[in-house]
Amino acid sequence: MSNNNHTIRTFLALPLPHHLQKEIYTFAQSLHSLPLRLVPPNQLHITLKFIGHTPTTKVPSIWEKVQPLLASTPTLQLQLNGITAFPNPQKPNVLCLQIQPQPTLQQLVHQLEQTLLNLGIPKNKRPFLPHITFARTKRKTQSKINLHQLLQNTHFSYQITLTQAILYQSQLQPKGAVYTPLFQTTLNSS
Repeated sequence: MSNNNHTIRTFLALPLPHHLQKEIYTFAQSLHSLPLRLVPPNQLHITLKFIGHTPTTKVPSIWEKVQPLLASTPTLQLQLNGITAFPNPQKPNVLCLQIQPQPTLQQLVHQLEQTLLNLGIPKNKRPFLPHITFARTKRKTQSKINLHQLLQNTHFSYQITLTQAILYQSQLQPKGAVYTPLFQTTLNSS
């Protein structure tokens, strides 16, 4: 017997090309002296919209509404341009690669927010800051990371082309979240 009240955590994201996933992971491994938990390479992505707990019965209808928007979005050319930390550099929970703001990406996120709002999914409270999370700090070690020194001495710049968008399920596990693709589409390459 199925449970109609069953929910899953979902989010929309842009997956990274495999070669870039490997390069970012190699870079993250070079920070081995820091108390970090690295994000596995196959989990690296750019989140467009965290949807949150979603009834499983609504997932297909959400995809039905956002897929045409995603498929009509041109292939994205993005520039990675440095390292940042959230929520702030003094007490970082996560280390991220920054992505230079790009109008097509900003417009896509705005349109997704509007489309999902029409389905009863609230807008994010924070402004969209495109990034790729590559490491999380280990508990109780946040203040031991000299982020200022890391930011000054580390340079990561990369031009990327993104051609896919995915609706993921996020399952929280003791060793970190596991992301499972539910639906996928190709961005418009013409």
